[in-house]
Amino acid sequence: SYLMASAMKPILCELGPDHLIFPSAAGQPLCDLMMKEVYEKAKFTIEDGGRSAWDELWSDSNPDVRSLYLTPSIPNRFLAVVPAGTAGNYARKCEKALRGRLKEIAESVSNHIERKAARGLDGTLHLERMDLQVEQALEVYWQAYDIPEKFEGVVALAKKMLPQASAVEAVERVKWAWELTGKQYPLHPERAWIAIYALLQWLHDGVKQTRSFDAWAHASSWTYGARNNKDSLTGKEEFVYRAPDDDTVAKRESRSLGGNQNLFRSGELLGALTLVKRLWHLTWLIPQHGFKTSDFRMPDLHQLAAGSPFGNDQDDERDEGGYIAVLALDGDSMGKWLSGELTPPLKEQLAAPATDYYNALKDKTADPEQKARLEKLLESPRPLTPSFHLQFSEALGNFSVQAARLVVECFGGRLIYAGGDDVLAILPAERAIPCARALRAAFKGDNTALKDLKGVWRRASEEYVLDEDQVLFDDSPNNGVTKLRPGTRFRLEHQERTRKEVPCVVPGPHANVSCGIAFGYVKSPIQDLVREAQKAEKAAKKDYGRPAVAVSIFKRSGETIQWGARWGLEEQRGEQSRPADRSLQLLDALLEAGLSARFPYKLIQRLDPYLVHEPSGEPPKQAQPPSMFDQHCGDIVKAEFLHTLSRDDGASSAGDKDVRQSLPTVFDEYWSGLALDGSRKRICHFVGLLQTMAWLSKFAGKNTRKG
Repeated sequence: SYLMASAMKPILCELGPDHLIFPSAAGQPLCDLMMKEVYEKAKFTIEDGGRSAWDELWSDSNPDVRSLYLTPSIPNRFLAVVPAGTAGNYARKCEKALRGRLKEIAESVSNHIERKAARGLDGTLHLERMDLQVEQALEVYWQAYDIPEKFEGVVALAKKMLPQASAVEAVERVKWAWELTGKQYPLHPERAWIAIYALLQWLHDGVKQTRSFDAWAHASSWTYGARNNKDSLTGKEEFVYRAPDDDTVAKRESRSLGGNQNLFRSGELLGALTLVKRLWHLTWLIPQHGFKTSDFRMPDLHQLAAGSPFGNDQDDERDEGGYIAVLALDGDSMGKWLSGELTPPLKEQLAAPATDYYNALKDKTADPEQKARLEKLLESPRPLTPSFHLQFSEALGNFSVQAARLVVECFGGRLIYAGGDDVLAILPAERAIPCARALRAAFKGDNTALKDLKGVWRRASEEYVLDEDQVLFDDSPNNGVTKLRPGTRFRLEHQERTRKEVPCVVPGPHANVSCGIAFGYVKSPIQDLVREAQKAEKAAKKDYGRPAVAVSIFKRSGETIQWGARWGLEEQRGEQSRPADRSLQLLDALLEAGLSARFPYKLIQRLDPYLVHEPSGEPPKQAQPPSMFDQHCGDIVKAEFLHTLSRDDGASSAGDKDVRQSLPTVFDEYWSGLALDGSRKRICHFVGLLQTMAWLSKFAGKNTRKG
């Protein structure tokens, strides 16, 4: 994100942030950081003590303010509108700024290591490999497109080049609507933005498909041996630094190089980029931007698993157990939203007089074909324009910058990345699914689901303290706008607006997200859990039907549980009607009913005979049970469910018994909402739900604050 912000700096500082269409620069801390010199020149009145605009955005004394600039929040691509004839020059400027900044950061790391090496290092160094690896690290693709001077020029080019006809049809609807109004306004080429964007995206995809690259012609390509071993994490680059094999020596060298005894593991091999990531906060961010060493404390995963997300990694690892979860969340059909396919119907976006105008035209015309076209025009998606594109980008930015961090930390987690519709976070295991629900509600602007969230972590002296009574969101209509309550934003104390509600436009009720969650033991490699969470997120979309959530549970015993379900209790724009999926509601009810730990295992044991297994022991294949079984499968499974339920004595309170009494009804809703073909698939899904419930029930009553 920092490198992408550096790449955008020429546009931000020379043309202005409003030239960026995606991502929106509004409220983006990293964009503000790149524009520091501009803000410093903007001075306020003498009464304000000669303060600059930068003083409103930065604080040397408030670590919560500085922390905003340390959350990655910019994706790896951007779209900008620049003056005609300058697009190619600005693209080259941006690429030069990107590569130049990475080179400067790598040089600062090399210089830091060389200074330390002059005093003696126990690790093995090959700094001669640094420059070449950094030079080869980035693949940069850009495409400049000069907008034709006339509307017709855009249409002709789109018809000639675009493989899909949807953009052309949308542009022709714009022209027809213009003709209906008597051509009362100029038809500028920007009104064909949907075709312009589609053309640019198509051309850019073509550039990426060429995969041009500089060959790796280094002598190391023809040598092998221990001195050419690869990076321990990436497995790609030859190591630049190898940590000492002795644990005590490795910790001493970690303190020498980075001031942290756990910075390097004994025997660890680090290539150029991995080494830069470990040290650049010390060699670049602190001296260049004024951050402090305390801003970069890493969380203690043991403490995070116990619900304290702002732990310290300075202590030696402890033997306590615990499970953590990595959550990967991604917006559904964002490409269709940004290309205009899922924009709201035109009739919902027009003012009442405009709608009346078109309805009157429809009533007056006697031509059936024109009447049908008018009807289709009002029902068609709103034409994509630069302003709508920018507004949607701002809505994505509001979610990632303003809401995502508050929600994740409210559930005791730490935000790793939040850019646009993408979120990556690490959480206590028992809070991951509730956090995913809250993030989805924030993305959709579902204020009913957000109104009860409480809890903000604030820095007090050297420690973070939880303000449990701080409400995060205001209770307002579910209209795609969330309102952050006073005290939730990390702004400077003297700003009057911090004491007021802050409205944030978010993607809204018709947008949605899918989520993948990987649960693992606290000592599991984080990179593995991140990879599994991202795989689960893709499985949620592909296997369960977006919008959905999928979980992968990795037990210490080696057993893996994979299960998922659709979120949806409502229809999504652009989708066919499907039955409401009540899987998560049944999971909640089972967890809240106070059932014994044996219940899910007993029920799974009773359901197992109904699953047809291959005699060879191979994974079961889709069988063809008798049609009578298909017809009565739901009744049979429910009978087994009720039988096991009647013999379970786990309920211990009146509340648990009330939930238990509702279980038959919830099960009926769950079973009728399963969009799965075949009895076996349905039973397997129910078994997966029970396995997930059995594992999550271990955390019942432990660290269950939900905000």
